[in-house]
Amino acid sequence: MYISTSKDNSGQMVKTGKYGKVKVEAFRNKYRLRFSYLKKRHSLTIGDISDESWKIACAKAQEINSDILIGRFDETLAKYSPERAKALELIEQQNKVNLKQVWENYKKLKDKIVQPSTKKHCWSQTDRCLASLKESLYDLDKAPQMLAALLENYAAGTLRPVLADLNAAVNLALQMKQIEDNPYQHLKLPKKIKKPIECYDDNEIKAILEAFYEDTYCSKFSSAKHSYYYYYISTLVLTFARPEEIIALTWNDIKLHISNRPLPLTHPTRLAIALNKLCRFVFFSIIYPQ
Repeated sequence: MYISTSKDNSGQMVKTGKYGKVKVEAFRNKYRLRFSYLKKRHSLTIGDISDESWKIACAKAQEINSDILIGRFDETLAKYSPERAKALELIEQQNKVNLKQVWENYKKLKDKIVQPSTKKHCWSQTDRCLASLKESLYDLDKAPQMLAALLENYAAGTLRPVLADLNAAVNLALQMKQIEDNPYQHLKLPKKIKKPIECYDDNEIKAILEAFYEDTYCSKFSSAKHSYYYYYISTLVLTFARPEEIIALTWNDIKLHISNRPLPLTHPTRLAIALNKLCRFVFFSIIYPQ
């Protein structure tokens, strides 16, 4: 290390020095570092001329010289100056593309080739989902947090086409080299857990039918007694047919005296259900009520 004393612009005696390739000099009442790296000249202002600034300048000069020698020099100088690092961060944030911008750009580029129905139903849903998010969640680095926020307000099934749209938009931005990675391609929606189908047991069925038959829970203000629906409910229980299939039946569809006569069901892939003794008893009860 080389240290000397010289006059600055105001004629005041100040310390100067050199650490390898890095000079510590006084300039306009401030200490600054000057050096060259790969034929490019750099300067870094440390602070007003003082003993504290001198110590900081010497330490930074040693650090920069060491980084140059071992090949880890930071050409942005952010490593050596908090002020420079903060300024670079602000510039990066201003130039950084977020999810909202990526999506709007995607819509502009695809506007003429996408069907109007897709815009109306799919794009509009994606717009609503993005509008519900905080602006901070538009950051591409916060993909998991964005999905978690959406799942608080939307079902997984609703978000599936939304994520497909966003993935397409981000992939397009990736192809155009506006971004370096697609963090949304790894997002996974929770799988829907199907609840097991539960059936009433014999005692429960008997209790239900009895309640309908005897109007147990029928309000006195009801326009129709529950017993009116007793045969309808009984038929559902005995045939396992759908409500709309039983409602659509007419007497011409039913042959009470032929045991293998099936009920005509509406769904083409469902097997027809033959009338058994209990079913015929129900229909006989309708025709010949006690």
